[in-house]
Amino acid sequence: MTGYEILCSLAPLISLPKDTRLKYLSFINTILTSFFTLWIISFSVIAFFMPSPFAGLSGFIVPVLGVIMLGMGMTLTTDDFRRILKRPRDVGVGVAAQYG
Repeated sequence: MTGYEILCSLAPLISLPKDTRLKYLSFINTILTSFFTLWIISFSVIAFFMPSPFAGLSGFIVPVLGVIMLGMGMTLTTDDFRRILKRPRDVGVGVAAQYG
């Protein structure tokens, strides 16, 4: 599907009133995020047994992980860093487990 075809398929959504659009997008977001674990497990099992369709996606691993890590980092608060400073042993165990 080309970018133009995708935009054309979104045209009916764009023409809806703003509150209806937001409700529709909110509904889609709820469905996608509610079943996120199921999506991950399903695609992992499929990729394990049929890796060839996913082989072309290997170049996206690093950028996608970067986006995920950025998103996780943006959710950190100052309280998170305070907890790290209060429990340096836990951080040390994590570093040792990662690199040791």
